[in-house]
Amino acid sequence: MVEHRHGRTRPPDEAGAAPSLTAAERRAAAEAAWDPSQPALRAVRNHLLAVMAATR
Repeated sequence: MVEHRHGRTRPPDEAGAAPSLTAAERRAAAEAAWDPSQPALRAVRNHLLAVMAATR
């Protein structure tokens, strides 16, 4: 068994199955998932703009 750094114990095959991503790989995945035209993101943006305008 291999102990995960947060204390979770995993079998050796599971421990070696998913190597961690590099920072560049994480950044590329996050950028690919970011789509500012999504309705939820537009709603959050509009809400934040309204709050900022109201608290000026």
